[in-house]
Amino acid sequence: MKPLKKLILILSCAHLLCLNLFGNDKVKALQDEIARLQDQLAVAKSEAKTSGNYHKIKIGNLTIGGALRANLALGDYNDSFGGEDASGPSRGGHGGNISLDTFRINLDYSNDDLIGKVDYRWHNGYNFFHTAYVGYNLDDAQLRVGLNRVPFGIGNWGPANSWFFDQHYYVGLSDDMDVGIKYSKTFESWSLDLAYYVGSEPNWRGSNSDGARYSFDILDTGPGTYKENGQVNARLVKKIVTGDLESNIGVSLQYGKLDGNDTEDADAFAGSLHMKSSYNQWGLKAQLTAYDYDSHNDIMTGGFFDYTTQIASKGWIPSLAVNYLWNVDSIDWIDSINFYNDYSILIKEGRNASGEFSDCALNVLGAAVAKGNWYIYLDWAYSDGNEFVSEQPYNTLGENQGNDWNSRYNINLGYYV
Repeated sequence: MKPLKKLILILSCAHLLCLNLFGNDKVKALQDEIARLQDQLAVAKSEAKTSGNYHKIKIGNLTIGGALRANLALGDYNDSFGGEDASGPSRGGHGGNISLDTFRINLDYSNDDLIGKVDYRWHNGYNFFHTAYVGYNLDDAQLRVGLNRVPFGIGNWGPANSWFFDQHYYVGLSDDMDVGIKYSKTFESWSLDLAYYVGSEPNWRGSNSDGARYSFDILDTGPGTYKENGQVNARLVKKIVTGDLESNIGVSLQYGKLDGNDTEDADAFAGSLHMKSSYNQWGLKAQLTAYDYDSHNDIMTGGFFDYTTQIASKGWIPSLAVNYLWNVDSIDWIDSINFYNDYSILIKEGRNASGEFSDCALNVLGAAVAKGNWYIYLDWAYSDGNEFVSEQPYNTLGENQGNDWNSRYNINLGYYV
């Protein structure tokens, strides 16, 4: 954009000179050219503002990007399990905590119809591949092979706007990365995804021998536990446009096999109805999911982000997220602010000797501020069982017998290229 700005300045100076030398016809032509270049500059600014691609490094067919994020967390609970040597999730208790959230490098390759993507991330004490696949573009379709996002639910990041995502993510049903092959096709107003995954994403580098990975997976950690071994997914979405209202309404199905460590194997099933709508600057995401990991007890062991925990093996997840995107023209140091409220609840079907499991709700009220390559989440999370917002460090997505409500203030500053 800088050369374009210089050219507009030069032509503007030439315009003043022409007023004195050449008369109205040539001046009019020069004015039209300046207006055309100004329109191009406005479009370029708008595209960069929308995509966040202010600075991209390209080497031939390879595009190099990345991100650096820091996090400030302050909870109204004791954080004895959230310190540097802890094996539980980072939570930022009394007194708060400032830490490196993510250092990320992404590589995107495109050569005619051949594509590929690698995304590797470093966190405080552990690191892993988020994405690693090769693909091929077909007519109105695409094929991906490798570590890629499972097609289930609304899409990238699930029915949420905040840094915390929603309860789908914490049981492996949103933004889940697995190893397999995915076929995606669009036709008229429909889109279809079909996929087969040989297993969960591998364990990478961290202090936890099983949970050093990005997304939640069912894990074999010893007697009575399971591991994922084969899974099929299908998702069908219909796009409906009526004036300024655009909606994507869909259904997702998932079926997989779980190998038992010392017990009978199990079948895992999940089904979901979902909708994503936008009206001018307003947005709405809604999703209702039923899942059943069909274990021989009411608890399953799994893990992510360098720790392991337990979840209810069967449940329902209603989720609703609303947002308003304000494109800021009056403040130079802000491009946009996305205001939102995300609510989801894990309704469990399970009990132990003390009684029925307690459900877990998560509400996040916040705003995300964008400026150039910067994207900043400002969140207030309130929950009675999400382990990242909890007095209890483990298994609140399982039994959650305490059922205590806690809150957490979270600021995440990210610089993306």
